[in-house]
Amino acid sequence: MDTIICDISAFLFWRMPPLVRLLMLGPEEDAPLCQLVEPDRVRRLRREVVAASPFADLADSRGSRANFGHAACALLSALPLIAAFSSGPVDVLVSSPGERRASRLVRPRVWGGGVEESDVVHVAPGISVVTPALALQQIAARATTVRAAMLASELCGCFSVHRGTGPVAQLLQELSDEGRLPAYSGWRAATDNDGRLTGLWLRPRLYTTSHLRRIAMNAASPRGRARLAEAAEIALEDAASPFEVQAGLLLGLSRRRGGEGLPPFRLNQRVALTPAAAKVARQRACYCDIFWKETTNPTCAGLGVECQSASHHFGMRSSVSDADRATALQLLGIEVVQLTHGVLADPRRFAIFAAELAKRLGVPSRPNFAQLTEAQLRLRRELFIDWELLPEV
Repeated sequence: MDTIICDISAFLFWRMPPLVRLLMLGPEEDAPLCQLVEPDRVRRLRREVVAASPFADLADSRGSRANFGHAACALLSALPLIAAFSSGPVDVLVSSPGERRASRLVRPRVWGGGVEESDVVHVAPGISVVTPALALQQIAARATTVRAAMLASELCGCFSVHRGTGPVAQLLQELSDEGRLPAYSGWRAATDNDGRLTGLWLRPRLYTTSHLRRIAMNAASPRGRARLAEAAEIALEDAASPFEVQAGLLLGLSRRRGGEGLPPFRLNQRVALTPAAAKVARQRACYCDIFWKETTNPTCAGLGVECQSASHHFGMRSSVSDADRATALQLLGIEVVQLTHGVLADPRRFAIFAAELAKRLGVPSRPNFAQLTEAQLRLRRELFIDWELLPEV
């Protein structure tokens, strides 16, 4: 029977780009791998990844592996892969307390509800991983609704956060500098203004919020089920970065939850451009980070918020093109408002920004009172954390 990676470790596994999985576990003669890196470099990379991990001494303990237990032995057989996404111990699914056998490498997680065949994915000899949705349900059993909604928004968005261990990050940066970092399996790496990789990756969406709600309703185990369903109700779809999730939740959540309670919007709304606007933008379509179709201005074709960030770009979304994109959208009658991270993170400045959006959207002015102010501060404490550490919070 496979060792099943679950919970936080499974969520971190699914954050890992397929290219990194290929580098860590792919056959050395694999054509895509050979085109990127020579076999000797691959072997050296895998040794370096393990050597830089907390598991370094375990790699040479082959003679005593019988003492590790079945789950640990399976993980040791794929140690480069494990070391690429986990600093240990690895969360492993067990069905009863009697099966617990914790170690530096293994952290047993009792999950009495059982798992269906569709809940796990085989990833290496003797190793499977629970699906992202089940991993989130397990995390949701301990997390707050907002934190679970943030993770759900990642799964329902088109981004992942994975910076990678030192040796892997160095290789990926070399490939990026040489223009040879591929868009592998639909995943593309983001860079900052200096061309440095940021740890943010653009990837295909994994779920819709309605899909997550159905999964929660049909879950075999009751643990985390209600919290996952509640999180899916307020999660966002199609976000392309943590910035957009934070901004979207602050703007869209009810005032009771600490948000602004603005009307429903879409993230990364595709807008086809007229020939004139296309010439300005140098592309046939633009995307509005946050978009409302209805505004108080009868001549306006919509209101868009552009999330300005110098920390990540995906090539076509560079800082050089931001002004051109805004101009192109304005040529279509779409009002564009810029939102910087500085405004987002400052409660007083953000309140002014949100009030202006509410005015343009026809939302009546509503005074704050003590309970609302506390809810806003509480929401901000939940939202503004290191996103890479979010599954562990």
